[in-house]
Amino acid sequence: MRDYLLDKQNDARAIINQICRDFDISKSDLTGHCRSQSFILPRHLAYYTLYNTGQYDLKRIAKMFGNRHHTSISYGINKINKLVRAL
Repeated sequence: MRDYLLDKQNDARAIINQICRDFDISKSDLTGHCRSQSFILPRHLAYYTLYNTGQYDLKRIAKMFGNRHHTSISYGINKINKLVRAL
């Protein structure tokens, strides 16, 4: 995974912008409600990265991503956790 996972000093804007560049998607695609497979992994990765900086709780991340329910954020974080453990 990218270096932004290791840099806990990144703010939310920097993390979101980097993920959008890496996956070649727009911020509105990343934070929107489209369930297209091409947006799911980057969105979950953003949840995971933001949460693991220690600066953002589930509800705050949920608000950043279009007022999602905090359990949706938790689900995405858990999916990336499983992927990371499998590496």
